Amino acid sequence: MPELPEVQTVINILQDNITNETISGVRVLYPGILHDTTVATLEQELPHQVIKGFRRMGKYLIFLLSKGSLIVHLRMEGKFYILPKDAQVEKHVHIIIDFESEKSLHYHDVRKFGTFTYLSTNEFEAISAYPMLGKLGKDANENWEEDELYKLIHDKKAPIKAVLLDQSIIAGLGNIYVNEVCYLAKVHPLRLASSISKEEANKLSFYAKKVLDEAIFYGGTTIRSYTSSLGVTGRFQQFLHVHGKAGEECSVCSTEIIKLKVSGRGTYICPNCQILKPKVVAITGGIATGKSTIVQLLREAGLQVWAADEEVDLLYQKPAVIEEVARRFPEVCVDGIINRKGLGKIIFTDPQARKDLEAIIHPFVYEALDEWIKEQQKEKFVFVDIPLLYETNREKSFDEVIVVSVPLDINVKRLMARDGIDEQYAMKKIIVQMPLPEKAAKADYVIDNAGSIVDTAQQLNKILQKIRR
Repeated sequence: MPELPEVQTVINILQDNITNETISGVRVLYPGILHDTTVATLEQELPHQVIKGFRRMGKYLIFLLSKGSLIVHLRMEGKFYILPKDAQVEKHVHIIIDFESEKSLHYHDVRKFGTFTYLSTNEFEAISAYPMLGKLGKDANENWEEDELYKLIHDKKAPIKAVLLDQSIIAGLGNIYVNEVCYLAKVHPLRLASSISKEEANKLSFYAKKVLDEAIFYGGTTIRSYTSSLGVTGRFQQFLHVHGKAGEECSVCSTEIIKLKVSGRGTYICPNCQILKPKVVAITGGIATGKSTIVQLLREAGLQVWAADEEVDLLYQKPAVIEEVARRFPEVCVDGIINRKGLGKIIFTDPQARKDLEAIIHPFVYEALDEWIKEQQKEKFVFVDIPLLYETNREKSFDEVIVVSVPLDINVKRLMARDGIDEQYAMKKIIVQMPLPEKAAKADYVIDNAGSIVDTAQQLNKILQKIRR
């Protein structure tokens, strides 16, 4: 299938060969190719118009004429041939545009999937507003700002490959190039788009432009049936990393490249370079709302759970962390030991101190989490207990979120009993976090943990049934 690089290569060659040519007539051999256009319209409007130039939007090729424009989509196998006017008309040629110079442009399409649309304007702003063009996303080989692609995909609960193929999100990427882009960005194509981090999204947009620019430079990728007399040489196929290479070794790690299906499309990956993360469900809530109860119930059910608080306990024993904390909070570090209660009093009363501590601890925590997830490849889904999920803006890194909630009065009483503190201090600890109702509004699931353990377990089991679907 001709994709963006092939279309751009065709445009470049048409630009060199038929710009300023005057149309003498048009022969429509198969009217089914026309979209929102009639044979009579082409026969009346095209003659005497001059081809002034060409533009591209995504995979659409646009002829800019002296009075109007012609929008063409090559689809699966559409291709152009520039021939003498008296040349034999081959089978599967559906439209012929004749020029006063005695040249002709033949449109050849075995499957008849391509489309031709005539517009009575040659103003590009008006052309780009035409429905089939106006819904296109940003062109894949344009320059992308940092986090720009992330903002477009972070709420999409679909495989990243399907999202990248969606022309309304990012225009111009086809199956071949999405396979290559995902490989270079080390992203498994089955990953949900909502699980893609900002860093990964930036890599995807970087490699999308890089791969497409290189493919255009080398004349596209002519695989299987796509060839053209216009010089789409297809030399980029010599530089493909994974597409069409099932059974061959990955050039980076020598692991065998495999083929699988993603959204119905043939997909090639290196299973070592592109690790498929399991479905990751985050558990969060407020301080002392009962997240540890949910963790316990999940573990009793034989499910894999990672808890941030447990990781933090381990971190406070690591020399590198102790050194960083002691440098910022010397008053709570004695003989290489951190006074956790003393540290807690500081961070719950001093917002800047809390930010400073988070800047030290959170990178270690999320690095440990990423490593843990990589170890869970045999699991279909796992759970992660992160108290400050929303406060650290990490919710989009997870497939789904469970919020554990209780009324404020119960929350205060439980925290007082758990930590042996008075009501005033308990409220200080609670109000530094995002309000529970706000978290609950953002979540996929909410567990009301105000009742008995049996009631909580029943709510969790109902959620698990949905997650397992």
